[in-house]
Amino acid sequence: MATITLGDLRIEVVRKNIKHLHLSIHPPAGTVRISAPLFMSRETIRSFAASQLGWIARHREKLNARKREPPKEYRDGETHSYLGKRYVMKHKAHEPARGVRLLADVMEVRMRGEPDCGKAKTVLRSWYRDNLRSVAAGMIKKWEPILGVTVRELGIKSMKTRWGTCNPRARRIWLNLELVKRRKECIEYVVAHEMAHLLVRNHGPAFKKLMDAHVPKWKILRRELNAAPPLP
Repeated sequence: MATITLGDLRIEVVRKNIKHLHLSIHPPAGTVRISAPLFMSRETIRSFAASQLGWIARHREKLNARKREPPKEYRDGETHSYLGKRYVMKHKAHEPARGVRLLADVMEVRMRGEPDCGKAKTVLRSWYRDNLRSVAAGMIKKWEPILGVTVRELGIKSMKTRWGTCNPRARRIWLNLELVKRRKECIEYVVAHEMAHLLVRNHGPAFKKLMDAHVPKWKILRRELNAAPPLP
């Protein structure tokens, strides 16, 4: 994807079969994107972007003003989410094996030796990663015959600006670890979205038509994800 830089502002430029320029701001990180006609010059696009700096600043300020969850400390009694539900963390010390167990509204984090917030973070994030991989793998298996594609590799990592990415050439999908905190329906939307990129690389009309056909609620689910607190 091409980019334009104005001072410290980086703007993504997406070429489409359209007649006019379109400027948009994308949560959660306030990514600025311009959709531009296929044959419009880079200088014309840059001039347009420069003329909209005030608008961009105002809208990014509104986005940044949204409530951001405070950083987690992984302490006993703190709340953590899993698949759209909140749980109260309970440290369990001197356990024979590390792990996490869900009991009603309680998330037991089991640690060897004395309880420690650092240990709790390591155990919980490892558990999150394993469970997101398991959940997503099942969804990929479901969607492969529907879309007629094959995913060769699934990766899980922390990302600041995206819920997922796709490498069509390697047939590899990456999912943001934070997705494990969202509802399963939202996770499945992201999985289907990234798998659809194995067929259509951009977000143009063909991609939207594909999503409309297979995930009719995709725009609603996208809004739900983007309305969530910004990623840490």
